[in-house]
Amino acid sequence: MLTLTLLSLAMADEGPTLTPEAEVRPRLEFHTGKDGKSGTGTVLALSHRARFGATLSQGPFSVRLVAQDVRTWGEETHTLKDYTADALDMHVASVDWRPEGLPWVRVGRQEVTLQEHRLVGNVGWTQQARSFDGVRVGHSGAVWDLDAGAFMLEEGDLDPDTEGDAALALLRAGWTPENGRVDFIAVHEHDRPGDLERLTAGFYAKGTLGNLSGRVEGYAQVGQNGDQAIRAGMLGVQGTLTLPAEQKPRFTLWVDWLSGDRDAADGVASTFAAPYATNHKFYGFADIATFSQGGWADGQGLVDAALRASAKVGSGTTIALDAHTFLLPAPTDTRLLAEEIDVWVAHQLAPGLKVWAGGALWLPAGDAAPDLWGVVQLHARI
Repeated sequence: MLTLTLLSLAMADEGPTLTPEAEVRPRLEFHTGKDGKSGTGTVLALSHRARFGATLSQGPFSVRLVAQDVRTWGEETHTLKDYTADALDMHVASVDWRPEGLPWVRVGRQEVTLQEHRLVGNVGWTQQARSFDGVRVGHSGAVWDLDAGAFMLEEGDLDPDTEGDAALALLRAGWTPENGRVDFIAVHEHDRPGDLERLTAGFYAKGTLGNLSGRVEGYAQVGQNGDQAIRAGMLGVQGTLTLPAEQKPRFTLWVDWLSGDRDAADGVASTFAAPYATNHKFYGFADIATFSQGGWADGQGLVDAALRASAKVGSGTTIALDAHTFLLPAPTDTRLLAEEIDVWVAHQLAPGLKVWAGGALWLPAGDAAPDLWGVVQLHARI
């Protein structure tokens, strides 16, 4: 009955508009170690993400609902008797108010990203992805924009064993000059159960000049984690050369430096930890280097020097090769941690239908065995 009502509204003259959306993403994945679990043995699994939803809009007002089912194939206990849909979830449930020339407001469950997902991202590569419950407001001018958000991560009042709440707040002010972009960003984490108060603040800037483009960003972290003071930081630089050819060959070099605790003073935590980042975008598909929230596994920090070469081959096909060298930020006899080689190819089969295949080779320093990761996935979306 509700579906018929929504469709009737969408078809009425000058009435609301209904925009449906659907997505299915099956994936075959193989690895001998990833996500920080190097050397765990061979894993071969099939999974999928299925999303279905719609946005109902009228004037400046809209409602978006997106449900998703995420599962590993064969995880149910019985093909007939197990129909509980354990991983069915409401991924997006938000209300937007966007009056022309006035600030906009979004309330409810929503995906949140900041620029290239360095500090906060939706981690869309994972089948479940990430969403937040909260409020975001903003306003845009001719060359500037501003937005802020507050999100509840854990409601302590619902759990008698929890002493308090966990929350996230963010503020971003952006300026868009010709051929460029500059953002000033602040993200505050409050975790009363974990006794964490951490502020991450800094800048992001990017620009284009002919065939050259690049970005630079830097952030400082201060706060308190239990009885430890937090004093950490990161700096990232990237440059890209795009050649004027039909294949659009691109060469990108980037270097990221993340502070660590190797030389930290007593009572001071110096490991930079990106709050809710999409880390594999920066530190390799295997995600072994960064499973500790953007720093090295034992908190010693990280330097990542990487090169990407990519090109378009034929109609609708893109190939790319990434090479990473991971180092400790402080000079030592064992400064080299590992190297990683990533390769991937994407092909557009039809409008809304793409196949993606890739792999990673993780080469740790010393006598440790290398790890392999590979994936093939089909992505259908309307």
